[in-house]
Amino acid sequence: MFIYPFDPFGEGKYIYESVTLLDKGNPDSYANTKTHWISINANGYKGKITPELKEFLDYIKHGLTESSSSFIKKIDQERLDYIRSPEWRKAKMSLDMLLADERAEARKEGKAEGRAEGRKEGRVEGRAEGKLEAQRIGVKKFFKRFREINQSDAWIMSKLITDYGADFSKSELEKLMQEAERE
Repeated sequence: MFIYPFDPFGEGKYIYESVTLLDKGNPDSYANTKTHWISINANGYKGKITPELKEFLDYIKHGLTESSSSFIKKIDQERLDYIRSPEWRKAKMSLDMLLADERAEARKEGKAEGRAEGRKEGRVEGRAEGKLEAQRIGVKKFFKRFREINQSDAWIMSKLITDYGADFSKSELEKLMQEAERE
């Protein structure tokens, strides 16, 4: 039996019962596993239940109220006694430690994935930056060679735009030509 503070199947029933079917298309084909599943929905509104079960489900939804019966008050006191017990504290500490370990492991995995992704992006950026630097050097060499044979800056610029215009703007090419002249 399971008691839910929400509707697990969304049909509004107070109680859901099920057996294991061999063929989901044939409701008469159940397997006799000697199990009978009962799911109780504290938010239910369909079906008939006893007033005592209704009061218990109201306790699940809202907690203890002034109008709660002595039985519900006893259940609440048992709950309080248990959560104050050493067994509960030990179980809660174990769960808290397990959750802390899981979070630490998840952070560790996340950091490792982040570092790997960062290295990958860095390599890509590094290759792109290396390619760009090689092209800058190529532009400067091109300029120097054709300047040595007295080609005009306009002619050199037209050739640079043809060869490198996809990677550099005209002003960037002019700047590289000026840098090459100073070198």
